[in-house]
Amino acid sequence: MKVVNSSQRLGTLDGLQRRRFATPPSSSSVDAGKTLELEQLPPPLLRPLPGRYDLHRFWAQVGSLQQQATAVQITLRALLLVRQGLRDLMRLFVGIRESGSFKGWTTQLQEQKRLVARIPFQTHYSNLRLLTQEFRPALLGYQDIREFSIAGLNLLAPAGRDEHLELILLGGRPVRAGLSIKGDSLQDARVRQVGRAFARVGIRSRASEKSGMAFSVPIEQWKKVNGQLYIRGGGVRIPTGEPIKLQLEPDISWREVGLWKLGNEEDIALAESRIVNLDREIESHFFMLQQMQRQWMGQLQVQPNDLGTRELDGLMDQVIACFVKESSHPLMLFTTQANVPRGTVQSILATADERQEEY
Repeated sequence: MKVVNSSQRLGTLDGLQRRRFATPPSSSSVDAGKTLELEQLPPPLLRPLPGRYDLHRFWAQVGSLQQQATAVQITLRALLLVRQGLRDLMRLFVGIRESGSFKGWTTQLQEQKRLVARIPFQTHYSNLRLLTQEFRPALLGYQDIREFSIAGLNLLAPAGRDEHLELILLGGRPVRAGLSIKGDSLQDARVRQVGRAFARVGIRSRASEKSGMAFSVPIEQWKKVNGQLYIRGGGVRIPTGEPIKLQLEPDISWREVGLWKLGNEEDIALAESRIVNLDREIESHFFMLQQMQRQWMGQLQVQPNDLGTRELDGLMDQVIACFVKESSHPLMLFTTQANVPRGTVQSILATADERQEEY
């Protein structure tokens, strides 16, 4: 990464760096004009600042934070598309009510529902899907998972004596996990034992009041698990013999638009209430992402003895101000000198404009 231009011709950034790293001359031969020029600079510019390594690290951090900012921007645009798609769906509902019949509306309803449901799958950045199927941003910690229960299996109920089971997950290469449950163990202990066994086959679990245990897997692994999970009994509550296929009952979220039924007036009324709730959630997500976008430049992590956050901000302000004032091609010069992508420069300059408006 080339940070300092080694040529004899002084570019815009070269002059700025010389002013930043200049120290008061100790030689008496220096002419009075240059001494006066240095004395007129703000005090922070007279201090010796960190050198080449710190600037390398600085630009690396800028590039990393620019990626985060880009992911936020893509997610914000996707949420706007979801909100617009839901509002278009609401307009179709109004048209159905005004016409008094579903005749002629079925195709439009299904097509609009499909368009909205596809948005999360089309919102990617750096091989990361930024929205879950429930239109929740992954950047805010939400995960795209499928929760489910197992019909007819309650491993938390006491069996009366020690029990030995085996979980089997079929597929390309079968995975097996042994499960031993003591007859006199407390429920918390049984929850941990069951959880460890299912974790070995890639399934997370937790205690649930409704069904004893609730399970979950990443949404892309649901098809690999559903219909492929078996259990071999030990003769206590499950008889010995051949493995038994477990019936998984998926817990479908009301936020999954692609699975909504839109066949009658009751379905339409339910969909309308869901859209209202979704719109509120999207607005909340949008607000939190906007806050994250404003704060991304303040998230530079530095060591106490290295370049401080204030100095980094000051350096960035000086670079931007110098380009804006002295160059008619700031983007080209910035990308050449800092060796960062054009998108990075645009994000930095946009952030600088926002900061200038705030102050």
